[in-house]
Amino acid sequence: VESAIAEGGASRFSASSGGGGSRGAPQHYPKTAGNSEFLGKTPGQNAQKWIPARSTRRDDNSAANNSANEKERHDAIFRKVRGILNKLTPEKFDKLCLELLNVGVESKLILKGVILLIVDKALEEPKYSSLYAQLCLRLAEDAPNFDGPAAEGQPGQKQSTTFRRLLISKLQDEFENRTRNVDVYDKRENPLLPEEEEQRAIAKIKMLGNIKFIGELGKLDLIHESILHKCIKTLLEKKKRVQLKDMGEDLECLCQIMRTVGPRLDHERAKSLMDQYFARMC
Repeated sequence: VESAIAEGGASRFSASSGGGGSRGAPQHYPKTAGNSEFLGKTPGQNAQKWIPARSTRRDDNSAANNSANEKERHDAIFRKVRGILNKLTPEKFDKLCLELLNVGVESKLILKGVILLIVDKALEEPKYSSLYAQLCLRLAEDAPNFDGPAAEGQPGQKQSTTFRRLLISKLQDEFENRTRNVDVYDKRENPLLPEEEEQRAIAKIKMLGNIKFIGELGKLDLIHESILHKCIKTLLEKKKRVQLKDMGEDLECLCQIMRTVGPRLDHERAKSLMDQYFARMC
C-alpha cells in the first residue's frame, strides 16, 4: 500500500456527530450482524484409528466438559469487556484500556469477539465513535497477535493475525452490506408497524455509525487514505446509474464520511480527486 497522503491545504468541511444506543448481555460469542462469518468455524478432528467404546464415551464426556468450561470462560471475558466499554469515558480511558488488555485475550477467537463488541458499540453510539477509535488505536499497538494460515502461494509463511487486520475486515463487511438491514423494511409493500419503524431507525443509525467510525479510524491512520477514497468512490458509483434523489442511504453515507474525514482528505495532493467527488455530487 502506498504511503499516506500528507495532510494540508484549505478545507471545505465542518465537523458533526451522531446518535447512540444500548445493548443487552452477551452470549458465548457477542451477538452482532455478520458475526458468524467473521468468527468463522472451528474445524473438528477426524478420528484416524479404532478406539474402544468405553474410551470413546469417556473422551466424549471430557470433550463436552471442556467445551462447557470454555463457553463459561468466554462468557465471563465478554461480560467483562462489555462492562469496560459501558464505563469508557475520556477521564477513565487509560485505566480502562489497561483493564481491556488484561481480560485474557489469548486466542484469535477471543480477539475477534472483543472487536465485535467494540464495533457494535461504536455503530450504536456514533457520537462516541472518536473515543472508540482511540481505543482501537491503543489496542492495535498493544493487543497480542496470532499466527494465521499461510498466504496463498507461500506455504511456508504464516500470516500474522493482528487487531488492525481483523478490525478492518469487520468494518469492510459492514460497509459492503451497509444498506442490507434498512432495505429489509424499505422493500415491504405494507406500511411499517411502530416497532418496525423503530428497528429501521436503529439499522440506519448503525449504518451511518459504521461510516463515521471508518472516518474516525482514518483520522488516526488506522485506515489508510486509499481505503477512504475507495469508500467514497463506491458510494458515488450509484450516481452513475440513478438520479441523486434516488441514491437514498448511499447519499447519506457519502455526506457522513465527507463530514467526518473530509478535512483530512482535502489537501493539495488529493485536490483533483476531491474536485471530482464534488463535481459528481452536484
